[in-house]
Amino acid sequence: MDLKKDDDFVYDRLPTADSFRFAYLKPGVGQDPIECELVTRTVKEEVDLATPQWEALSWLWGAHGNLRAIIVNGRKFSVTRNLFIALNHLRLPERPRLLWVDALCINQKDIEERSSQIRQMAFLFHRAKNVIAWLGGGDTGSQVVMRLARYLHDFESGNLSYCDANMIYILALTFGVPAVEADPSNSVFNYWKIHKYENWNYIDRIVDRELFRRSWVLQEAALAKSLVVTCGTETIPWDAFFRAVSLRFSNDRRARDYPTVHQGWSAMQAIENLRQLVATKQRPPDLLELLWACRDYKSTDPRDRIFALLGVSDLLYGHGPRQQLGFEIDYSKPIHDVFASFALSTIAKYGDLRVLATRRSNRAFDNNYLGSWCPDWASLDDGVSLLYRQRQWSGNIIKYRACGDLSPIAWLAAGKTPSMGVLEMGHLVLRGFILDRIAALRHSSYFVIESDRLFDWHNWAVWPDQRGQAKITQPKDQADPQRQDAFWRTVIADADVNGNRQPVYLRAQFYRWYQKVIESSSTGNDSTAETLAGIEDKDFLNRMRHVTRGRCLFETSEHGLLGIGDKDYSAELGGAQLRPGDLIAIVHGGPLPVMLRAVDGPLQKGAERTYRLVGDAFCYVHGMVDGEALRLGTKMENFTIV
Repeated sequence: MDLKKDDDFVYDRLPTADSFRFAYLKPGVGQDPIECELVTRTVKEEVDLATPQWEALSWLWGAHGNLRAIIVNGRKFSVTRNLFIALNHLRLPERPRLLWVDALCINQKDIEERSSQIRQMAFLFHRAKNVIAWLGGGDTGSQVVMRLARYLHDFESGNLSYCDANMIYILALTFGVPAVEADPSNSVFNYWKIHKYENWNYIDRIVDRELFRRSWVLQEAALAKSLVVTCGTETIPWDAFFRAVSLRFSNDRRARDYPTVHQGWSAMQAIENLRQLVATKQRPPDLLELLWACRDYKSTDPRDRIFALLGVSDLLYGHGPRQQLGFEIDYSKPIHDVFASFALSTIAKYGDLRVLATRRSNRAFDNNYLGSWCPDWASLDDGVSLLYRQRQWSGNIIKYRACGDLSPIAWLAAGKTPSMGVLEMGHLVLRGFILDRIAALRHSSYFVIESDRLFDWHNWAVWPDQRGQAKITQPKDQADPQRQDAFWRTVIADADVNGNRQPVYLRAQFYRWYQKVIESSSTGNDSTAETLAGIEDKDFLNRMRHVTRGRCLFETSEHGLLGIGDKDYSAELGGAQLRPGDLIAIVHGGPLPVMLRAVDGPLQKGAERTYRLVGDAFCYVHGMVDGEALRLGTKMENFTIV
């Protein structure tokens, strides 16, 4: 293209608030320049059309510095390499194609327009003729996967034109459909039996494409009436693609037996779950739970972790984020302001403090000036909150009621960052009372260490008068039954893998498992927790590892309570971990007790003590998660959380 810098494209302002742009992708093949023509439309004009003609593109921006040039309205326009490749594959040889692409149709440099257009994305993706999930350029493996998924769809739809004996064997071995008996004398069967794992590897590679873990794809794919998956030159319906991937994982015994789910497959399940909720108009989990479950999806702008999911609220809840939460999509606000406003909005909307449970890696080192109380959605974290029964959202949180029926009493007070001397973030004031102080701790070490250490951990918790003698097997008649009951309930936070409270059926699993730990410790066997657990004890072990990962047991000083809480991960940056002397408090609206640490420094005359939340804020304290602490009659006070 012989275009000079003066020929760069410049956007015209959109004429009305309900206006948006479409891009006509002009025909072309091979090395022809990529050309687009932008046209302006309004919501009313498109609603009046019986059949929408545009297609919306769901894609991954990629590196912003890796740019390519295309022509828009006769002028040069820079796009990322990913979009350049997508447009080159998507254009048709003989006729134009009408697309909505955020990078083309929104003036990304105009903050006001960007905020306004993002609010219309739900309409654009829900009403589009097709939503194209662009996975990127194709290769040999992706071609195999896309074609196998299409053959599987045709076979299950009754179209047998592709399904000769060879294809029947391929589908049977790769997906388990249809059932085909092994025939050692059949060379074709044996050939595809060998290559089954190669097909699974191809599927795993395409499922691992980054698009599925991008924040915006959740809204874009969930709202699509017609969703297609495109990789290189291959395009198939989402339903066919999802069906093939689901059968791959269900047909693999290793994938069924191990609790760790492939991240890409887990992300695809989240997309499909949201699509089903939109299609059937079932009541979904609230926005806070949905956001928590999708917190480790990727986005270039951290604010998009929130904004990307708010667009589904119109269809899921019947009204937008302004009506749902009193919260608005606004890119003119700085990141910390967006995070704080969202947190306060959810507290007011849902009447609880669940938003505080978001795990943070640097509460003590607050480089973003968020305060220890404000969730930092910008940081990726693989931690799992005690409030949720699994990483994937499931419709319900675990029902703890540490504060009984007390609604949250919280407000924002002015606060200053000492090092900056300017107002950066308000302090959150909570109402509640001190339950107890931490007296001693024991770290879990993830339950993947040698068995004698496992026994030591349990020995410390169950028999405090004989600590330091971890390798001495304790006779059963010396065990305190109440203390032992408190222990096994604490390491699973008194809930099973399905989120059901007080799961007494796991007691037998615990005793079987721990007896193996004792025997292994006595014989000096190097077995780990996983190898010691049989299939009959798997529910207890899975839940225990879920709860104990990255946490530590603690005992309190006054009431001798046993609990489990998240350590402060700022330790890697020089800060102290959860430590003796930290406070356990019950606050209004808190489903579980919170962990507080008094901020060091002398108090000025008339000033109140300030505190910092520790770890993921909430902890499990046995016997104090169903309102029992309210019967202690402790005087209420205000906690100023910095």
